[in-house]
Amino acid sequence: MTMHDEAWEQAAEEQIRAHRMGTLTVTLRDADHRVMPGLRVRLRQTESAFSWGTAVRAQYCADETAEPQYLRHLEEQFNCAVLDNDHKWPIWERAERRVYAEAAVAWLRARGKRLRGHTMLWQTKQFGLPMPGDVWAEVLKAEAGESADLAHVRARIAAHIAAAGAHSRGKVMAWDVTNEITEHHHALLALTPEQNPHTSSEIAEWYRLARQADPEAALFVNDYHILVGDFEEHKRGYEATIQSLLDAQAPLGGIGMQAHFHGADLQRSAAQIAATLDRFARFGLPIWITEFDTFGAWSDDQAEREAEQAAFMRRFMISCFAHPAVAGFMLWGFWDGSHWAKNGPLFRHDWSSKPGYEVWQELVFKRWRSEAELETDANGSASLRGFKGDYVLECEHDGTSWQLPVSLHGELAEHTVRLG
Repeated sequence: MTMHDEAWEQAAEEQIRAHRMGTLTVTLRDADHRVMPGLRVRLRQTESAFSWGTAVRAQYCADETAEPQYLRHLEEQFNCAVLDNDHKWPIWERAERRVYAEAAVAWLRARGKRLRGHTMLWQTKQFGLPMPGDVWAEVLKAEAGESADLAHVRARIAAHIAAAGAHSRGKVMAWDVTNEITEHHHALLALTPEQNPHTSSEIAEWYRLARQADPEAALFVNDYHILVGDFEEHKRGYEATIQSLLDAQAPLGGIGMQAHFHGADLQRSAAQIAATLDRFARFGLPIWITEFDTFGAWSDDQAEREAEQAAFMRRFMISCFAHPAVAGFMLWGFWDGSHWAKNGPLFRHDWSSKPGYEVWQELVFKRWRSEAELETDANGSASLRGFKGDYVLECEHDGTSWQLPVSLHGELAEHTVRLG
């Protein structure tokens, strides 16, 4: 690590301490409400307030015998999850796949995982996951200049948003209402050909429909080539869509930034990452890194490639966690055996760990977790400057061991605990 790298990382850690930490104070009283000075206590963080997550293959949650190591690591490594494909429109409408989605949601919720919904609308012809065939047929007619039943397209979209949102109400914390809309906007070109697809009035209506279907979930936009590489035109298009939604007073609740680094040449420096995050933070909305991975055109040597990818992953994670606007960080899969590009950041196909796994462990579970042995003062209080999240208070009193939950989710949290 160079002196420049050391200076950058030190500055990033100062930002992290400023934005991601708070003061947790516990005051202990006995059964008669008397303060308890001089008592040894331990505060141990059990969960981060920040969302560290991954895309999930629903089938493995539906059949727990199929890939038990997948489920073990899923449960241990992440507090947030999103289904990689099974909430996408054409798959969601298949009864046999709906079973997988429902089983995965139930499995994840039973283990306290935060859930994101992905995605209500993805207007792409690629990847085998477009909108359903009857909708595409009319869109393609419109693209060809033929007479098309656009009322059917509009009605199908509205019905799907309503159904997906209502079905997942109370189960997901957020929905990607639109996905990759900057470049993939075929339905918009059909429905509002006279309007710029980046600012079409149809988009705001989709968000209003999503809010009616689910009054609580945060409604996101989600797109690629924002933090990856240097795609200025794409960034401007994304900014135009976000600004248009805000101007229309649409219920936009967050900005999703995919992060598929499919080549070493697409890496960004810490300064470039921060500048882009600053650029979009001006909208005043939380930013999520929704789909991180590294694959494709890196070094030809496997060991060298994995080391380079892990080093960049480390820099990217630190840069994002240091920025106050970023509220979540999602891997788009973590294991080579269940990754769309067969190159997950953490584990090889045989479940041996990659250097990226060590980065994840170092940052998420060591550096950015808090734990301390303390002694209560004359007022029976003990304080910890720690990372925001959930904690357990451990102590012994009169021969009884206590483990009690406490939390730190703001700049200051104070808990009075009665033992007995």
